[in-house]
Amino acid sequence: MRSIALDVHKDYSLVAELVGQEVKTSRFPHTPSGVQSFVRKLDADCQVVMEATGNAFWLHDQITPVAGRVVIANPLQLKAISQDRIKTDKVDASVMVRLLDADFISEVHVPSPEVRRQRSLVRSRLRLRKMETQAKNRIHATLMRNHARVTHPFTKSGRAALTRADLPWDDRVDVEMDLRLLAHLEEEMSHLEDILAKQAMEGPRSQEIQLAMTVPGLDVLSASLLVLLIDDVRRFPTKKKLASYFGLVPTLHQSRKTQRYGHITKRGSREARRILNQAAWTIVRLYPGTPLRAFFQRIAQKRGQKVAITALSHKLATLLWEVLTRKEPCRYGRAKTISTKLANARRRADKARLPVRFQVTEATTLSETG
Repeated sequence: MRSIALDVHKDYSLVAELVGQEVKTSRFPHTPSGVQSFVRKLDADCQVVMEATGNAFWLHDQITPVAGRVVIANPLQLKAISQDRIKTDKVDASVMVRLLDADFISEVHVPSPEVRRQRSLVRSRLRLRKMETQAKNRIHATLMRNHARVTHPFTKSGRAALTRADLPWDDRVDVEMDLRLLAHLEEEMSHLEDILAKQAMEGPRSQEIQLAMTVPGLDVLSASLLVLLIDDVRRFPTKKKLASYFGLVPTLHQSRKTQRYGHITKRGSREARRILNQAAWTIVRLYPGTPLRAFFQRIAQKRGQKVAITALSHKLATLLWEVLTRKEPCRYGRAKTISTKLANARRRADKARLPVRFQVTEATTLSETG
């Protein structure tokens, strides 16, 4: 089988092909004709590898129908294997093609284009929330800088009080600008949340998302992101593998009979860890007298709240694995809460204004099960 490596850049890719023991290099531009000229040289007897970069998935989709095997390599694992003092594009591509030929490449899971589009929608919603938080923080900083007291500045009455606050004219301009920005962000977030609810109730992953929503602390947004990041739960043979994928397992240093555990690895999606952390705090605040809350309290008494929240986040990841693997609602979910979450999602889905046509599955909802 022919082994080919691509060092992918913004406007072009460097090609390294292993011919015998020699590596031959070339390049092609990322134009329609340039990509097609490269694809025409491939066949089912080719295996191609490239690093996971911003446009690697786009190139993967162009090559996959023709090549026998297309691999996207994990950059972290690739750097751990190869530590060259001289680093050039040709050296990188040559190292990758030799590792591919020796079958030493650590592959990255490539989700379908549909899943990647859905992930993009969820991440857009998270970016809007981050922008909203930044705008609110700027307003708080302005008020503090001028010793202006406004109670709950982002409620309806608080925003009216903001317009009457005694501020210098330049700060007044900044506050009014951020208030207009907040109004626009809230409108866009509401629109995007309606679309995400439509996907959760009628999209191609609706059944998995609704099952994930039965896990305490997870709503439409958080359940959608976690399900889309997992993609196919069967690629995680155990629940510990899923927790490790989210970076929620401790580091381990072992020598002979000595084992030392450290902080969590924090590998994988930072967004997933943040969402599971927020879900854990939701359980602590809103689920008193439940087994999950008792689990948190037992660990918090021994190790403190930070360790306990991390442990509860790990617990939620394992519960999510069980729910998706068994295709059954979470045993710790409260029937009334689940029904409310699904009803709210259905109401938002019904008013969604879709810019594109979404694929609708025949999966039944869980609203009848409670």
